[in-house]
Amino acid sequence: MSKIKYQTYCLSFNNNERKKDMEERFKTIGIDCIFYEGVSFEDLRIKDREICDHTKKVWSCMYGHLDMIYNFYHNSDKEYGIFCEDDIYIHKDFANIVYKLIEDTNINTNQFDIILLGYLLGYKLEINHAQLEIIQQVSDLPFFLRNYPSDLWGTQMYMISRSFAKILLDKYYHTYADQTIVNKSLIHFSADWTITKNTTKRALVYPPLAVENGKYVHQDHSQHILHYHTYLLYYDPNYHL
Repeated sequence: MSKIKYQTYCLSFNNNERKKDMEERFKTIGIDCIFYEGVSFEDLRIKDREICDHTKKVWSCMYGHLDMIYNFYHNSDKEYGIFCEDDIYIHKDFANIVYKLIEDTNINTNQFDIILLGYLLGYKLEINHAQLEIIQQVSDLPFFLRNYPSDLWGTQMYMISRSFAKILLDKYYHTYADQTIVNKSLIHFSADWTITKNTTKRALVYPPLAVENGKYVHQDHSQHILHYHTYLLYYDPNYHL
């Protein structure tokens, strides 16, 4: 296998149990992962803003992702960054699949800015699907790159190119969040409204390589159903750990 072309990052905010679980998973599959402790409400980018606690949580998550992307862009020489959250199971053959994904598709050649490796999808896909059309197969593996629509959600795990990292940082990292307070027409300062949607040069890997672990209850009932149903549909102990 040639030189690793990506660096992996995991956002784990104030939860040692989740972090420990993720450390063990990455160690087991032989992936070097940099963990980031996240962003508290006392962070100067959030503190003293006239926003509700829910919005603070969303901002905290978004800044957590952006801080990881900043770290990748400025402190890594890798071509691609992989970013994830800390409540997921990961495919046991992750390293091999991602290696073939990069070698076979070459993100820059195909002009992909982002490829989703984990996401929320409450149903299984048939070969043909109007909104999630197949782009190509990943090597000789049972995985496919597909288009995805703007009503698909989740930042469980994704891979971005270095050029797209700069685009995201230039647009969202410094003043965008505060602008949304006064300009309600702006897209929400939220990871899966922005990071996964700020380009048409995008794809997802199906079936997903990362699946939510199904252990946590979300306050919004409809969100909980979607998250848990995705886990029930896609988690397989034979393939994920």
